[in-house]
This record gives sequence, structure tokens and C-alpha cells, in this order.
Amino acid sequence: MSYIHNKQAEEKEKLELEKAVAKKAERMRAAYNALKKSEQEGTVRYLSEKQNWYVVR
Repeated sequence: MSYIHNKQAEEKEKLELEKAVAKKAERMRAAYNALKKSEQEGTVRYLSEKQNWYVVR
């Protein structure tokens, strides 16, 4: 491939990675917001006193 094709491929790959990171961040934000809402409503229960293991009802 030529230099231009390599640069275009790099840019495309970088853009795809940025999109994937943004999508993951959005899912994490949504999960965090759902957890905080459940905590306020009292519908969350932590398992074995571990703050990173929980059940939302």
C-alpha cells in the first residue's frame, strides 16, 4: 500500500477506536446512573458486603 492508503487506514482505525471508547463510556455512565437511582429508591442490595457486587430489584 502507498503512504496515503496507510494514513487513511490509520485514521479510520483511530476513528473506530474513538467510537468504541465513546460507546463503552456511555454504557458505563448509564449503568452507574441506574445504580445510583436504585440506591436512592432502596432497591439495590450489595452481595457479601462488596461494593462492586450488587443486585438491582
